[in-house]
Amino acid sequence: MSQMAAINILLSVQQMNRIEHIALQSRNIGTSQSLMVEKHANAIAGHASNILTITSRTQSAIDALAVDAGTNAEAQSKQANMINKNLNAIEKTMLGLARKAENTTAMVRRQAAFLSRHAKILFRLMQDLKELFKFLTRCSKEMLQAISRNTYMLLDITAQLKHIIRAIEAIPLHLTLDIVRLDDAHGESWALPLQACTTWDSFTDMLQFVVYANNRPGADYITHNLFDVSNAKTGKHIDQNTWEISVKPGFHVEQAMVVKRACSLESCTDSDCPGTFTEQVLQHGNRKVCTLCGRWAATTFTSTPLIELYNDVKSHLHPRSYFRIPRRTKTELGPQIPSIISKEKTQTFRRVRYLQPMEPIQNMDDAHHLLSETPTHPMANAFIGLEILRTAEEGFVDNSVQNAREHLEIAVKSDSSIAENWYLLGRACIKLQDYKRAHECLQSTVYIEPHCPSFWITTAILYFRIDQYRDSFDYLARALRLNVHLFEPWYNLGVLYDLCTNQHDEAVKAFIECLERAPELLNVQARVDAQKAYIEDDDLKLFNDSLIEAMIETPLSDQYYKVHTMPASDDHFTLDPLRQDTWEDNNADKDSLSDDDYSDWDESSEDSMIAADFSQRMA
Repeated sequence: MSQMAAINILLSVQQMNRIEHIALQSRNIGTSQSLMVEKHANAIAGHASNILTITSRTQSAIDALAVDAGTNAEAQSKQANMINKNLNAIEKTMLGLARKAENTTAMVRRQAAFLSRHAKILFRLMQDLKELFKFLTRCSKEMLQAISRNTYMLLDITAQLKHIIRAIEAIPLHLTLDIVRLDDAHGESWALPLQACTTWDSFTDMLQFVVYANNRPGADYITHNLFDVSNAKTGKHIDQNTWEISVKPGFHVEQAMVVKRACSLESCTDSDCPGTFTEQVLQHGNRKVCTLCGRWAATTFTSTPLIELYNDVKSHLHPRSYFRIPRRTKTELGPQIPSIISKEKTQTFRRVRYLQPMEPIQNMDDAHHLLSETPTHPMANAFIGLEILRTAEEGFVDNSVQNAREHLEIAVKSDSSIAENWYLLGRACIKLQDYKRAHECLQSTVYIEPHCPSFWITTAILYFRIDQYRDSFDYLARALRLNVHLFEPWYNLGVLYDLCTNQHDEAVKAFIECLERAPELLNVQARVDAQKAYIEDDDLKLFNDSLIEAMIETPLSDQYYKVHTMPASDDHFTLDPLRQDTWEDNNADKDSLSDDDYSDWDESSEDSMIAADFSQRMA
């Protein structure tokens, strides 16, 4: 197993190097593409500049040509007038000569007629030249008009090219990158880089340090994890369990603030807005939308859990009895929103989500009444299963545990998102010795809520039952690292050291830790005293009679409170590893871990990795 672990580590390092190489190539490609875009933009700008230069020169040439054409037309017009005057004078002269030549000889008449005909031909030729000059003048004017129109067209093309250049320069960088579109609680849209939002943790970091940076209104809610994310199109809720399989290029999400319900949803949440709320039906749930300002609000109903499991360190600073569980005097319904000091008001946000806890089931009559209306009601089935298991915990064991299992199976099929229902079903399966199904249930439990010590204690007992002692040791250590003030893990560690590896000295250390937390456990005190008697008087019979052979479970109380990760404690502890002796020889065909010191267990590792490792440990 050490070689396999080393190989896996080496492969992981190679994969990380490959990922870094791929990331470097991606950055190089992005840089080269940006340079190419900039190069093309500069080339287009150069061409546009050349076109502008040519256009300006063309306008000057056209103006000069128009001036020259006007000058030539004026000169030609003057010449034509002079020719007309000369022709008129010639015509008068010829007529005079003709009248004077009437008295001349016939030869002179023939010559005069001949000259007259040639003069008329010349006159017609001059008139044709005149018409030609007029035609050329009209053509020149039309050419000037065509050139003017073409000039205006070129100027329009130049203006369009300028618009294109400005549009190219104004293209935002995010259009060339994959983005996640976020509509925040203030109604503003953000284009977040997909590379920075591939995991839920990185996405929440973007919310905290980018979207709500610099104490922007709502930053306190983000810091305290009081926000909700949903698909903008379907309204489907998205959390850390579904984010990575949902995120993709162009993914559009909406973010709302989770607040306590303080007003009705008939009018807009903004007191200055006269609008009213109307129902908007989405594929996954409904919400209320203001008819004027567009604000929306949604309500999420939270179920009230049934059982009380270990939560924070404050509840276990004092010893508690294993056989008598004190009840709470004040009932809290569902998960409670922590109080935060925030300057902004709820009406500041345009998107809010209210948590509305449902009334808990008080007794069996309420549960049966709900089942008569809805046979698959998850909370009613879970309540009945819990009551049967509590009866079994008190020692009244009968065939009803199978009935409890049936109710709990219905509960998890109706709603598979409640960790405590899976946990209760797992405990019922352990009582019925269906260890495979118990393993499946506890696996689902720790996937949903990996920070509850009670879940890991029961998991350790399951592995103890199937003789996988090293795995049992691992999960008891896990429970202690979540809450070192519990006595059950220390109790079970003592049993494990005594019965499985004969590490009796380590067992006594664990039992002493247990007595510090629960001094009323007489059998544990007897075990510690027997160890001392065995050392002093070699009383083997008393020692063997005092051995404890069974682990203990977390007691089932009647109300559940959310279990959070333990803060760092001042109490540091180190567990001696289990020795590899005869019990491992008898279980050589089962998976086992190396003899590492589990005090070096890295608590910063992801809980999902622990849960995934848990699913592979079943022999």
